[in-house]
Amino acid sequence: MRRNRTPFRRFLPMDTDVASMIQIVAIIIALVIVMVSIVFLVTG
Repeated sequence: MRRNRTPFRRFLPMDTDVASMIQIVAIIIALVIVMVSIVFLVTG
């Protein structure tokens, strides 16, 4: 577990804030992809 955590700490100094931001960004990206796919399906 230590080997997996050490590299992430280098890129992500703040674990809680960065983790929450990553989750928010991932949700936003997923919603955008879903909306774009729906638009393409509707427009054909």
